[in-house]
Amino acid sequence: MKLYVFSLFLILVACKSSNPTIENDNLFDVGIIINELIESGYIDRKVPIADRLKKNEYYTLEYSDDSLLAPPPTPFAKNEEEVIKWIDSEYFPNDSNTRNHVRYQLKYLNENKSQFRLIGGDLKLRKLERIFPGHCYIFYQPVFNQDSSAIFLQHDSYYGFLGQGGIHLLAKENSKWIVKKFITTWMN
Repeated sequence: MKLYVFSLFLILVACKSSNPTIENDNLFDVGIIINELIESGYIDRKVPIADRLKKNEYYTLEYSDDSLLAPPPTPFAKNEEEVIKWIDSEYFPNDSNTRNHVRYQLKYLNENKSQFRLIGGDLKLRKLERIFPGHCYIFYQPVFNQDSSAIFLQHDSYYGFLGQGGIHLLAKENSKWIVKKFITTWMN
């Protein structure tokens, strides 16, 4: 019996050691995509990047009694309809499956921060101080299409009291993320 228990223990240890990162398989490193954006010239290598991904603030579309669409609660809140309209791409078609998939990510994946990570690598990451930083990028949690072949990655960049926001639509081709489109969402 002891031999049986010992053999079972060895098998379990061998299985665990053969794939030590199984618990991290669901993690997605956004730093890889940011590195691709830097290499492509979309992001300035010299500008610091906030070391945390910002949550996507979700809001539900609401209509008044006059059938007018109510504005979002904050300028940075978004919903699936807006995201799909902004992107306007075959990677995120305007159908019910895509809308449900995007809504789920915007609404519920924000609660599970461990799903995405932003690692240092050669990125110039730093925590943002309470004082408004001079020049930096802040990235939001990514949103994937249904087959994970494309990604919606939003960022804000600040230059003192000025700034702008944008969305990168990237598609995976030959195991590299390629920028398909950039959309400016706000500017001041």
